[in-house]
Amino acid sequence: MAKLCSLCRVTIFSVRGLVYMGTREYVDQHVPGGMVGVQRSVDTGTAAFFDQIFLGSTMYDVMPLLTFSAAAARLVDLPHMEFVKRIAVWQAEHDLQGVYRLFVRALPPEAVALRLPKLALKYFDFGVASTKMLAERCCLAELRQIPAEIEAWVQACIFGYVPVALTLAGAKSVRLRLLEPDPSARAEPGTRVLRIELRWT
Repeated sequence: MAKLCSLCRVTIFSVRGLVYMGTREYVDQHVPGGMVGVQRSVDTGTAAFFDQIFLGSTMYDVMPLLTFSAAAARLVDLPHMEFVKRIAVWQAEHDLQGVYRLFVRALPPEAVALRLPKLALKYFDFGVASTKMLAERCCLAELRQIPAEIEAWVQACIFGYVPVALTLAGAKSVRLRLLEPDPSARAEPGTRVLRIELRWT
């Protein structure tokens, strides 16, 4: 659950250390100058934040991650959210060949599609997911309680991560599409609802 910082009255949204660990490894492999180069281009607080040892299951404030990835994206001349999506693709390829390998290999694409949005949200301390099949090889995922400040970042993560998982489960030509909000489903103040259609062949 997101926390309220008692001193600054700012809500802190968190992600698992696995996301930070993946970002550091991706940056070292794909950004000129690697971690050191990016740290030189951000404020001292963000740079120092990335000096710590991250533990995979521990939750950490997400905002330094956004500042850092935005700086890294500038160094490779990519839009920020495209860079985030590429990190999510990389993260999925690594995670789903390891800890979640049996999950995607043992189930048919339909079963993976129904479970995947909930699995993806386990990386965060916010958000609630529900899914349902709309037709054969077409699933609707609804992600609620997504903080408005990081809506675009969450969307980029999902659009990078989910197609990799479905492809590993045997789906072909995976396509994700962001749908218009459901007028009858009101979001809580300060949050957004992401409705995403997953299609494959």
